[in-house]
Amino acid sequence: MNYCNPVRNGDGELSYWDRAGVQQYYGVRVLPGARESFQRMRINGDAMDDLLARRADGTFDVWLSNGTALVYSGAFSTGYTDAWGWNEGNRFLVADITGDGMSDLLARNAFGGFDTWVSNGTTFTYAGTTSTALTDANGWNEGHRFFVMDIDGAISPTTGRRSKELVTRDGGGAFEVWRSNGSVLVFANAFSTLLNNARGWDEGHRFIVMDVNGDHRDDLAVRRSDGDLSFWRSNGTSFNEDTTRIETPFRTGAGWKFGHRYFPMDLNGDGYDDLLARDPSGSFTVWRSGGWSVSSYSVFTTPFTDASGWNEGNRFY
Repeated sequence: MNYCNPVRNGDGELSYWDRAGVQQYYGVRVLPGARESFQRMRINGDAMDDLLARRADGTFDVWLSNGTALVYSGAFSTGYTDAWGWNEGNRFLVADITGDGMSDLLARNAFGGFDTWVSNGTTFTYAGTTSTALTDANGWNEGHRFFVMDIDGAISPTTGRRSKELVTRDGGGAFEVWRSNGSVLVFANAFSTLLNNARGWDEGHRFIVMDVNGDHRDDLAVRRSDGDLSFWRSNGTSFNEDTTRIETPFRTGAGWKFGHRYFPMDLNGDGYDDLLARDPSGSFTVWRSGGWSVSSYSVFTTPFTDASGWNEGNRFY
């Protein structure tokens, strides 16, 4: 989860002025409903968030946090140019592939190849490519397709850290798990679900990645059009749906399908991910995890209303 830190208090989070300055320098293109144009990462593994910025010519600039501001650290060249279609769609994913605590970069080309770029703490080096059938022609460049998450919660015996896997969903509702072998992605297993495109699961707010029970395995909170939430829990290799659904006001017809609505985060530090939900009026409801599911806990008001433009663009970090 990205947090907003407008005050430079040395905790390593990017301040508003850091982000605004970098955006002004690079001429960021803001797309309603899209992800941030820059990749926020922990490049050197020091618990302070850094920034990786891609220029139109495919050059990536590395900006490292010193606790109070971002400092330019260097650049590396790639062929990921705007001219070759790298400025839109499901192209770049951030994941710690090596399990060393430093964020790495995955780049998916139109033909389904995933390039792995590994961070050495100051820059990135190409580590290899994984060939897949996850091509643009097969519909993998848009929609709810890719989830970077820790599905098994396992600790690496070599690094002593947990790494995340790549979970993919195809139009028919089949999920695949791709694990890291330390340098590139390797197919691990697949499983079927009814979360297919024909039932409307490919657009709008449908999937929220969160560890609701604190077992270090990321689960999927799945939002139905009637607002009900169901939890698909990880068993280490796949997801199993809970039979109990949680009734919420998050109905598609009430404006909960698009925009900045859901923020999973551990609000009280108990190890369970809670869900923070923002309604069109700017009110936030805290849905607190009790270790198995979430329930409405408290509400607070803010001026972050849809009418004031807070429902699209780069607003919350």
